[in-house]
Amino acid sequence: MIVLDDAHWGDLESLAWLAAFAVRARELPVLVVLGYRPDELPDGAVEFRELVEGRSTRPIPLHALSPEAVADLVRG
Repeated sequence: MIVLDDAHWGDLESLAWLAAFAVRARELPVLVVLGYRPDELPDGAVEFRELVEGRSTRPIPLHALSPEAVADLVRG
């Protein structure tokens, strides 16, 4: 399992490499999980956008926690 958070902060070269790796990783017994903000991806991240907007991905949008939810996590 490979988990990468805040991918939107990556430089263009790193995002292009990641997109190429993710395509090859489909042949491996590995799960690749990417966290990113779609609105903050660099304009030139063409390969990465094609990867995350393609048919082989399953985006799961996350929403901000409410103050009550944060309090529950802290107490837990």
